[in-house]
Amino acid sequence: MWIWLAGCALDPTPTLSTRVEEIEETPAQITPGEIEQPGRSGVMVPSQWPKLAWIADTDNGSVLLADVLEGVVDEVEVGAEPARLVRWGDRLWVTLRGEGRVAELRWEDGAPRLTRRQDVGAEPFDLALSPDGSRLWVSLSMQDEVVGLDPETLQVVERHRVEGEPRWLAVLDDPVTGESILAVVPLRGARVQLIGPQGPRSLPFPPARRSPTPGCEDVLLVPRATGEPVWDAELGSLWVPGLYVDTEMSATPAGDPGPPLRCPVDAPEDEPPPENPGFHYGSASARSIGRFNAVVVRFDLVADGRATPWLLGSNTMMMMGFLPARSAPVALDLLPSGRSLNVAVEGEPSVIELPLSDQEATRVVDFLAPRTFGWTADGGVMSIRQISLDGPLISFAWSPLKRSVSGRGQGPITWLGASEIPADAFLGRQLFFLQGDPEVADPALGVTCASCHAEGRADGLTWRFPDLHRQTPSLAGGISETAPFTWTADVPTVADEAKLTSELRMGGTGMSAEKVGRLVSFIDWTRGVQLPEPSEAERALIRQGEEVFHRPEVGCATCHDGPRGTVDHPVPLRGLQAISVPALTGIAATAPYFHDGSAPTLRAVLERSRDASMGDTSSLDDGEMRALETFLRFFGR
Repeated sequence: MWIWLAGCALDPTPTLSTRVEEIEETPAQITPGEIEQPGRSGVMVPSQWPKLAWIADTDNGSVLLADVLEGVVDEVEVGAEPARLVRWGDRLWVTLRGEGRVAELRWEDGAPRLTRRQDVGAEPFDLALSPDGSRLWVSLSMQDEVVGLDPETLQVVERHRVEGEPRWLAVLDDPVTGESILAVVPLRGARVQLIGPQGPRSLPFPPARRSPTPGCEDVLLVPRATGEPVWDAELGSLWVPGLYVDTEMSATPAGDPGPPLRCPVDAPEDEPPPENPGFHYGSASARSIGRFNAVVVRFDLVADGRATPWLLGSNTMMMMGFLPARSAPVALDLLPSGRSLNVAVEGEPSVIELPLSDQEATRVVDFLAPRTFGWTADGGVMSIRQISLDGPLISFAWSPLKRSVSGRGQGPITWLGASEIPADAFLGRQLFFLQGDPEVADPALGVTCASCHAEGRADGLTWRFPDLHRQTPSLAGGISETAPFTWTADVPTVADEAKLTSELRMGGTGMSAEKVGRLVSFIDWTRGVQLPEPSEAERALIRQGEEVFHRPEVGCATCHDGPRGTVDHPVPLRGLQAISVPALTGIAATAPYFHDGSAPTLRAVLERSRDASMGDTSSLDDGEMRALETFLRFFGR
């Protein structure tokens, strides 16, 4: 039976702005070919013609029409941070994450034209189309909503509440009724939310342990979703990429994760660890389970949503045992003819091929060793799609970090032009997201800066360190303005923090000053979080909450001062002598709270402050607490 949970609510009355910006543009001339049926959304989607693909060029604020073998054919400027695309015939829609809009492009007079842009909400990320093209869904990640638009008018006609920063969307068919269902994968919460005619359904990621054997050293791994899902109609399954994270495995100098698990606990140190059948793929031993464990979770909708994590890695004849992938899988492409699934892994120069009929071994496509089922490609692949070359479909990969397209067995990489972001930030982004540089991190660990700071922000997890637990802080919005750094406030600059984290927690051998500067340039280049437009009722609460915030007896402004809501020195808090004061800008997107992640919500923070251990909210009634919470959620907007 299905698990039915509340959490989605339909509101047929749109409340967002209905302003549509009409665009005039003189197009270039291209002869169109036969128009195909629409595909699913992605950073790169097949066009109507052989060899051509549409690509969301986030760096340059444009949509590219690219020949995957030759380079850019046409470029249309659309707005800030185009994130993902979806196509229906000769129309294309793209989310503009940096400005809260959806843009529409049409093929007119032999060229793509930007025809309109519509305000939709805070940080629109993904899109999905209903099978008949009558509904265009958009995930609003910073608004915890998915909205349904009328594709003809781009007006909001339905609204669904989805907690946990909804990111990725897919449309699937109910195996029993045949009705279309919208699958929503939030960044936080490790679940898939299904929205369909029968109401909302929530399917959690399955539990997995470091070791399943009673009496062994053990910990429950923490799952999180990391990329786009894909619907497998033949199997009746939804595949979702993710990570299973061991947040209790202490970080030590040189990145050494410590000795292997012992079973039982008092067993000799050299006793082999137990087998771990918790993961479906690879029969990985506990030695193969590290801090970060890349998986693809299969949700079998025929079997009432049963979910199984498939551990990604290599177990081929050329490898010595099972070698797991550690970096986050971010993009999938199903190859029906071969019954396999291609998986792009964010930080690795590799695509993993999962043969879905073979449960004995995965195959790794390693671009550093192309003989192992691969084609040469750059790291940082964010999209894999099959594109026709006037014949059979060929898999192509798009790497925005290297600005290149590569095809399996198709020769040299196709470069798609320079990025408009600052050069140091561009190179620093590669250091942040890609593995392979031993100065930054031990390549054997598979860890990158983005392993914890997802999208350059935060992963919502709390990690155990030798001195205390630490919740991952967000890096959004120019954090150099919020010194000092770390939760213990003992690091004076972002550069110092980057070196400390690299060498003591990621196993790096030591970055040069030039690389540290590039990394800091990227971190400070990242923009702040876009917050929703408050309603009139919320504006009234914000004004009231601001007054409460500055009351001397409440004391919030004593530590949270200035435009960023922080101070330049540590403060004593709850038995700790020196704790950093986090900035309040964008704080609604940084749960959980406190250094140890012990407060799941802002309201929980305020309730704890009733004991006067951090400010004093004991004098506030429920209305004042709600006003203060609202003010904090919109702080800095």
